[in-house]
Amino acid sequence: MDLFYLFRLLKKKMWILIIIPLIISGVGFYIAFTSDYKFKSSAQLATSITTKDNIRITEEGFNFREVQIKFSNLIESMTSDQVVTLVSYDLILHDLDSIRPFTTIEPEERKSTWHGDEVALEKAKATIKEKLAKMEVLSNFNDYDRELSVLLKDYGYDHIAIKKNLKVSRLDFTDYILVSYETDNPYLAAYVVNKLCEEFIRFNVDYSAQRSDESVNFFLDLVNQKKVELDEKSDRLKNFKSTNKFFDVDLESQAQLGQISELETKEEELTNNVHSLQLSIYNLKERINFARNSGSGSTTSNAGNIRILNLRKQIQGLNEQYIVGGRSDQKLLDSLSTLRAQLQIESEKLNNAATAVETESVADLNVQLDKMEVDLQIAKSALSSTQSRLRYSKYKKSDFASKEAVIADLEREVSVASQEYLDAQSKYNETRNKALASGNALRQIMAGQPAAEPESRKVVIITVFSWLTSFSICVFFIVLLEYFDLSIKTPERFESLTKLKYLGSVNMLKAKNPDPQELFNKSNNVESENFKHLVRKLRYELEESGSKKFLITSTRKGDGKSFLISTLAYSMSLIHKKVLIVDTNFKNNHLSGLVANPKSKALLENESVQLIVRNSDNLEDESFKGIVSPTPYKNIDVIASVVSPLSPSEILMERDFKSLLDILSERYDYIFLESAAMNEHSDTKELVGYVDKVIPVFAADEVIQQKDKESIVFLNTLGDRLFGSVLNKLDIKDLDI
Repeated sequence: MDLFYLFRLLKKKMWILIIIPLIISGVGFYIAFTSDYKFKSSAQLATSITTKDNIRITEEGFNFREVQIKFSNLIESMTSDQVVTLVSYDLILHDLDSIRPFTTIEPEERKSTWHGDEVALEKAKATIKEKLAKMEVLSNFNDYDRELSVLLKDYGYDHIAIKKNLKVSRLDFTDYILVSYETDNPYLAAYVVNKLCEEFIRFNVDYSAQRSDESVNFFLDLVNQKKVELDEKSDRLKNFKSTNKFFDVDLESQAQLGQISELETKEEELTNNVHSLQLSIYNLKERINFARNSGSGSTTSNAGNIRILNLRKQIQGLNEQYIVGGRSDQKLLDSLSTLRAQLQIESEKLNNAATAVETESVADLNVQLDKMEVDLQIAKSALSSTQSRLRYSKYKKSDFASKEAVIADLEREVSVASQEYLDAQSKYNETRNKALASGNALRQIMAGQPAAEPESRKVVIITVFSWLTSFSICVFFIVLLEYFDLSIKTPERFESLTKLKYLGSVNMLKAKNPDPQELFNKSNNVESENFKHLVRKLRYELEESGSKKFLITSTRKGDGKSFLISTLAYSMSLIHKKVLIVDTNFKNNHLSGLVANPKSKALLENESVQLIVRNSDNLEDESFKGIVSPTPYKNIDVIASVVSPLSPSEILMERDFKSLLDILSERYDYIFLESAAMNEHSDTKELVGYVDKVIPVFAADEVIQQKDKESIVFLNTLGDRLFGSVLNKLDIKDLDI
């Protein structure tokens, strides 16, 4: 739907767009002009949300979103049922006790049964005062509270009635909240805004105190809980140290490490001493043997050489094992050292064997040997004792390490518990300080005053707004209805929906099946004149086509084929054209009714057709009387038919109908054939071969359905034989769209 089409559509509905907005704006003007004058009173509250007037324990950054949320929450609380109900209590107590009440109830307006009953009213006032003090709302579950609600409604002081005229909003980009109330009594308006501020401040103080107490108590309980956990973990650490005799873990660990290092050093010294003594003993034994065998030098020399060779082989084998073992085997290293020392001794003995002189006696050497063996036993005993002490120290160190790990875990738990305790204590102190410093940040900075003059009734604004609103609604519904209207309606939509060639259109007439002669010869109204104009345009198109035989069809019954053919034929007769109408609509032979003499109807009798075809070269008018019948209109004849369930091919079989039409086309300027509806019958497909052009007729008030789409597909296959489509029953108002 383009803008130009929309503009023409609205122009067509101009009276709707004028009348309805005028009526609505008139009603709006009447309501605004006759309404009572209203008096408005306003008060202001300072919130301290965006300012730093109150005491602050911590520095807080400015967050615009958070500020908006705080103001929204504050306004929602002020307009809540609980706070507004407190104002209702104040109002009803004022009117029941004051000699100048804001509202006076007429007897016929009273719905509560308490009016006039002083005892009941006193009880009601006492109950309301109690609820006001406790800031309680009326409960619908309580029968007595429901009666009190009726009393408030009698005076118009229930929370729903007050909210209708109450407005609470933030003054843009400020720290202030504006409270306004409109009513017909200026003193009542001032009283309401002041009481609302007062009651809300009281409500907020009580609510803030409750929340602060809850927060402080929560963190106090948390501090106590964390203190108990810290004490439990500290006691576990102390008991473990006491049980395992730990005083200072670091000092004891260092002492044990020092003792182990000292024992390892001593073990190494004793090991070296043992090896040294063993070598010395071996040397003495060799010297003793040498002294005893000093007379047999060659034998001794040979024995020495053999020992040297054996020692070298042993050293070579152990050295290879030591290298393959990664040079980490201490025992192999010690054995290598011993063998190398023996090799050195043997070499020296061999070199000095020839010149050696026995300077010591065998007895002295034996004494030295005995002494060294005793020293060796002592050294081995000391080494064994040192190794035992070293193993015990290392065992104590490993046991100490496991206990040290337990102590580290316990100390870590104590550290975590201590930090949690300090954090909880810090939050508790912060919350307590905030509760002490917060107080009540809300304060009323401007009291409501009774208005000296009433508010404007805004008659002009309400009238204009009513007109604009109603006009917009009318436009919306017109466009909406047009959008959901799926009928063809206009030629533009027809071409868009069917993609068929458009020939022309004719508008709908109020009269049903009017007489063509009367229609064309009289000037009845705009619709008739427009209809004749559109038919003449179709007539022009047919004349320009150069064709004579036309098949008029439609997709469904009732689209207006018969009436279009009769009016189009009559318009042709007005310009002295001879027209023949062939009623081939065997399912609804409406055109056969144009015959002047009803008795002359025939179903294309075979004898008549054959007679005309055989004598086509020499025919007289009398030859056609068996088939062609005159009509009341000059230059218009009809070949009539009767209703038959047969199709055109079955009826016209062996009648040489095509040759008959060719002969008749020489006598007539135009021949119009009508076919049955394409959606229900195949007649159109069977008759296409007899004509020059096909003209489908569509009704503008119909909707293109699936059956129509199938028929349209066939029409598009006709190519040049499809002359063009006619849109019938067009609303004359839609011609301008």
